[in-house]
Amino acid sequence: WDVQTLLAQGNARRNDSINVQIVGDVGNLRKLTYAERNRLAKAGFSNIVKKSDGSHLLMDLISFYHPQGKTNPLFRFDRDITVIGNIAYDLMLTFRDSDEWKSVILVGEKDITTNPAARSLKDIKAAVNTRISLLGLAGLIANYAEAQKETEIEIDSSNPNRVNINPKFDITGVGRIFDIVNFIGFNFKG
Repeated sequence: WDVQTLLAQGNARRNDSINVQIVGDVGNLRKLTYAERNRLAKAGFSNIVKKSDGSHLLMDLISFYHPQGKTNPLFRFDRDITVIGNIAYDLMLTFRDSDEWKSVILVGEKDITTNPAARSLKDIKAAVNTRISLLGLAGLIANYAEAQKETEIEIDSSNPNRVNINPKFDITGVGRIFDIVNFIGFNFKG
């Protein structure tokens, strides 16, 4: 493949956050330079490189998603998409598939009740923040103690049977590039 042709194809799919295509050093294809791999990655192409022992290494798995004007969009790297999906799935299971939360009765913060199925918004927030803490400890959410403070829980203004749960958090990153700059000079102090 011609690199320019690939760049044009990738840039034509800027809003595609689903599909992945891998290019790189396989079989009789010519070896890609770092600059070519980097340009292709920025256009949405994942890449592989042939290692000195003859095996292949999958570099970053990237979707085609790279809208203009956005730096580091969330749905670019497969790892980030997977983290977002795992967090969403975990929170969904907590409330949808847990007997503890099925058909709970929503009560006010100061209400006193003997009903074991009664829960307040404070209880729901505590459950969400417990999940945020566990996901933080698993390395999926960054600064999770701060994220817990940002969690918003409310009863929907048009449906009293619906609870809007809005956690706000940052996912962790991956050390892909380490830029080291050495500041050196001569010793002129005697």
